[in-house]
Amino acid sequence: MSKLDTYPYRPPKRYTKKSLHGRVRGMMIPYDDYRRAVLFYSQVFGWDMMRVPQGVFIEDSDERPHLMCATGPSQVSWEASVPGHVWAQLVARERVPKVQTFTEVSMDVPLAETVKTMTDRGWKVVSRTEIDGDWADFVVVEDPDGNRQLLWKCPSSRTWEEPEAGYDKD
Repeated sequence: MSKLDTYPYRPPKRYTKKSLHGRVRGMMIPYDDYRRAVLFYSQVFGWDMMRVPQGVFIEDSDERPHLMCATGPSQVSWEASVPGHVWAQLVARERVPKVQTFTEVSMDVPLAETVKTMTDRGWKVVSRTEIDGDWADFVVVEDPDGNRQLLWKCPSSRTWEEPEAGYDKD
């Protein structure tokens, strides 16, 4: 029996203390019709929305705004406050052409090493972004099936007191 045959039957592991490596933090959902997208996600799922401040991840315009969505109970920063919820962003398709998850990667491993591990396995780099300071160093990668992930290297400024980091406290 191969590892793939037994994988679905393994109980969930407990993640390493003080590591959010592999944590899906959010998702970006492209829209074509702004009004239709806002009405759909707010009326069907009850998501709360606000416009993302300029310069946070993606530049936008008044006609094609970039919205942060709370998919459930959230903090003031729009981070989920209850396990099982993440934030979502509605983004004009010309800025983010495919749905992508926003995933944290190890703060103890250089982002380039994580990306190399992925590209060695057939993933490809779509884009890289580095913003001054250590808050926004991320790479968008695409798997062999065309699915995208934005990999965000957790900043060294993390205090582990943030509510979203509290899941692993004993």
